[in-house]
Amino acid sequence: MRVQLSEKSKAEFIELITKDSITCWFDGDEFVMPSGQGKTAKGIVLGKLLVWQHQQSKIDELQKKNAWLSDVACRENKRANKLQEEKVSTTTLLGKTIQEKNELQKRVDAAKQLIEDLNKCYQQDHQNKFEYWRGFADSAGILGKRLEQALKGGSNA
Repeated sequence: MRVQLSEKSKAEFIELITKDSITCWFDGDEFVMPSGQGKTAKGIVLGKLLVWQHQQSKIDELQKKNAWLSDVACRENKRANKLQEEKVSTTTLLGKTIQEKNELQKRVDAAKQLIEDLNKCYQQDHQNKFEYWRGFADSAGILGKRLEQALKGGSNA
């Protein structure tokens, strides 16, 4: 009888059959069972061989599916690792951006304080009516308003 089994599967089948004290072997893809062991034994062995071959085809198919699933899992793990790396990179970038924003906010706050100080100087000059400082105060007031407009993002500077 001609069968299509892997060498490993053939060896496993022969090992199983020899436990029943039956002599048989494979010659290439040909199953060989010498006569003299009885028709019943031969029928049982051939039946087992057919079942074995059928089950082995199922095993082969499952192994193919398992290999495919392993490949998919490997690709998905790589993708997940890449996404994790991107997340870490994005989180780091976000942290740097927040730090830069905070530093810029300090500069804006300092510029606003300067504007307030210049406006106070301008208002005090108007209250005291010192002619000498009026020109400086007028310039400082204009400068303060332009600086404030620039910080707000205006283009009238």
